[in-house]
Parts: sequence; structure tokens; C-alpha cells
Amino acid sequence: MSSLKSNGKKKNRKSASSSHTKKKKKKSSKSTVTEEEDLEVTVEVVASKSSLSKNNNPIVVSFPGGFPQSVRRDDDDDVNSSNGKPPEFVWRRLHASPDNEKKTAPDKSKKSSKHDKGRRVIGRDGICTYESVLPSTAQARNHRLCVGVFDKRRGVLQVSLAAEDGHVFALEQSVTGYKDNCNDTTTTPSKFKTASDRHKALFSSFGSAKKRKVLKSQEANRVTVDTTVGGLSIGSFANQPQMSESNRKALQDQKSLQQDQQNGEPLDAVALAYAEARQKLLPKWNEAVDKPSLVYDAREIAGKGVWERLYSQTSNPDRVIEDASSEGRPGVISWHSVVKSPIMKTIDAANNSGNKSRTRQLLTTALLLNHMISFWNGVALSSRPVRGDPKGIARDFSIANVDLTARFIGLFLTSTGAGGRYALSTQDRDRLLIHILLMYLMANGISTTSKNEEIMKVPTMEPLFTQLKGGDDGGRNAIQSVNMVTLATNLLREAGCTIRKKGKSDIASELKLPLTFPKAPQKRLKRGR
Repeated sequence: MSSLKSNGKKKNRKSASSSHTKKKKKKSSKSTVTEEEDLEVTVEVVASKSSLSKNNNPIVVSFPGGFPQSVRRDDDDDVNSSNGKPPEFVWRRLHASPDNEKKTAPDKSKKSSKHDKGRRVIGRDGICTYESVLPSTAQARNHRLCVGVFDKRRGVLQVSLAAEDGHVFALEQSVTGYKDNCNDTTTTPSKFKTASDRHKALFSSFGSAKKRKVLKSQEANRVTVDTTVGGLSIGSFANQPQMSESNRKALQDQKSLQQDQQNGEPLDAVALAYAEARQKLLPKWNEAVDKPSLVYDAREIAGKGVWERLYSQTSNPDRVIEDASSEGRPGVISWHSVVKSPIMKTIDAANNSGNKSRTRQLLTTALLLNHMISFWNGVALSSRPVRGDPKGIARDFSIANVDLTARFIGLFLTSTGAGGRYALSTQDRDRLLIHILLMYLMANGISTTSKNEEIMKVPTMEPLFTQLKGGDDGGRNAIQSVNMVTLATNLLREAGCTIRKKGKSDIASELKLPLTFPKAPQKRLKRGR
């Protein structure tokens, strides 16, 4: 404990005398003789005139965090000059803020303590800063500290009350210029507002890199009420730099779904869920077109590279159409019956009109549909799991294009582990089926009215249903128990098509503009009686 004496003059001293006996030793070169003498010591008790003259009393401080290195003494009882300059302390009076001064009525009876808010002791050396604050609202202490200073020359012991009614200022030690990793730099670690702030400050300073990364992720993924759906702008919230990439992508997709609505009104949670499921089920569509044949793009389904290879096989449309009616000829594409009968007749009619580019487009679409039906027969009609690499699967399913087989595997199968094992889930089956249905519409349903308007309509889907069920003579398979008419009707309506039933085993389908998707079903609340 160290005592610091103020520079003020001492006033109003009360003296009290007492006699003390002190043993005094004298040393000589030959012998040591101990003599006892009576030494008179005068004790002077310095009392404050009033509570307003506390600046006359010595200031007492303590160092709970350790005594400063700059004032420690070595074994020779000399100050170690290498420890730096001792700290210089300043005693200051705290004043009220200007706003509080205006609101507080003046007290004429206490002019000197009108704006007194307490005392502060602060000191600095070359390394640390030492500070302690005593507010004016501090409670009175049960004990007080007095400081005695003995004057050897005069033989007087001066005893006075420590400053601020005998208070000891416990100095808080901090390294000058140090900044911690906490976000709240205006408060000390012991003054964090919530337990969450203290937990974050602890792991930010002493936690492992993995734990700090987890805390950072939790902070980035925190969503407030103002930034949820129905609150503020989703776009402004998704543009925050600390947002994780997965959450940013989800919010951007949600924003794009809202912008796709014609009326511009935000979707509710059920509609958003249905819109997201529709995106996963259907191929990419384009609503800003003027022809139904451009809504869904067969080139997008096949992929640019695969489409170019298939398109190159239709350089001679007459030869391809002629080969479709030939069976068993070496090097000729093996066409499925549904492609031979209705589709090739439609393409032949387009070829006779002299539009070669349009004919090659339809032939490439029909070729893609033919490979897709072969893939359907391999994965949907069989109950066995799919195994192997794309080259082996293409050979087993009689698909001439390996790249197209790899494309189908990525679009319509789910990997079940290493070793090339795949499974066809119910969602995968529905996705594959709607792609086949739309390809059938694009290859067989495009025609022109008398007003030179393009329509996309198929009057009957029964031939395709028969092909997908395994043919007329196909035995029992994994798809026999499925009601193909009902399933196809639901899927085509989700794609924006208009369906007209034709008995129990057939439907007619048409894709009209503008493209309209079915609305999400609204759950009705039951009224109480």
C-alpha cells in the first residue's frame, strides 16, 4: 500500500503529546554497546475543517493487480532504473454533464459540491494505466483509514484521515493501447450486458479457432423479426457481408420466386414451398415468350454439348425418317414404337413443307425422347438397383450416347454410395416422367392454326402411356401398379398444361400462353358450432 500526500496546506491542527521509549544502538570498532534513551514524540492529529476540504488529506491507493514494476526495489534496496519511470498520478473531480446541469436545480447551501459526481485517481507509466473512481453516491464505510507521517527532525507524528473520508482507491490495471477481440470496446470485460456477450467475449479471447468459427457462424445466421419474410426487404438482408453462402442463396431464391409473380405480391410460406418444389420437379421454363414451343427448351434438358451431337445425326432428315421405318438394319437407330408411329408421321409432314431447320429440330427432340424412354425402361420398369459407371449403364440400357447417359444419371437418379450405386426415388420417378411427357408434347404436339398461330397440343396420350407401362406384351414390372393417367394428369397440370380427360385410359393435353401454374391449396379452418 502506498500513500500519496496532497500539496494543500495543513490547517486546524489538534495536538496530543505522549512519551515513547525507543531502543537506540550505537556501533563502535571494538565493541557494541546498547543504550536506552527516552524519546519524546508529539502526535498531531490533523482534522478536516469540513467535508468540503477533503483535498488537504493524503490520497491512499492500492494495487490489487500487482505492484508496478517501475517502483519495485531490488536486493540492494535501490530503485531498478531499468524498470522505467514510476507512474505519475492525478486526482480529479468528476462533474455532471451539461444536460444534467440544466435539469438539476441549484443548491445554494452546497455551492462547492453543486456538480460534484465523485473523484477519480488515474496514473500512467510506460506500460500500464492505473485508474480508480469513487462516485459521490458511494455508501458510507464502517471503517476509515488514517495515515501517519513521522518527522524525525521535529519528532512529530502527524496523523490525518485519508482523502474522501478515509477511502482507499483500488486501482484497476490495464495495458496502455491494448484492444481486445470483443465487439463492445466501450465496456470492460466485467461490464458486459448479457450472458451471451460474456460468453462471446470469453471464447473470442481464449477459445479455439474451431469454436470461434462456430460462434461466427451462429452470429451470421441470426435472423431478427425485422428481416424475416413479411418484414423488411429480403434483398437488403441477404446482402449482408456476414451472411453464409447457403443462407444467402436460399434468400435470393426466395426473392426470385416473389418477383416471378405477375401481380408482384409476396407469397406466403405455403406458396413458396410449392414454388420451390415446382422448380425441382420441372425443367427450366421461360414465361416471357410468344410461342408455346419456346416455354420449355429441349436443348436445356440435354445440355449444349449432347444436343450438338444429337443434332449432327439429323443432317439428312429424309434418311433418318426412312430408317425409322426399317427394323433390324445394322447401324440404324433402334426407335421405340411410340416414336415410330405418331411422332415420325408428324415430323414427316413438317419435312414435306420444306422447312429443313424445323424438321431437324423435331428429329433431334424425338431422338432425345427415344433415349429418355430407354432410360425409363432401365430404371423404372425394373426393380433392380442401378449399378456401374455411365459407360456400362449406357450399354445395359441400349443408349448410344455415354454423355447423355451421364446427364440422365445426374438429373434423375440419387447416388446411394461409392461404387456407382444409384436408386430411383418417387421424386426422381416423377421428375423423369414429366420430362418425358413434355418432350412428347414438343416432338408431337406443335402445329399451326389457320390464323398462323402456333399451338402445342396432343389429342391423345394413350400411346405414350402404353409405352411407359412396358408395352402391350410387357409382363409384370415395377410400374404396373401405378395409375399412369392420374399421375400424368397431376404432373402436366403442375407444368402449366390444360388437361381434358378421354375415358379412363387417355387424356388430351395442351400448353397455352400465358403460362399459368396451379395455385397452392389453401387449408380451410373448420368453423365451430
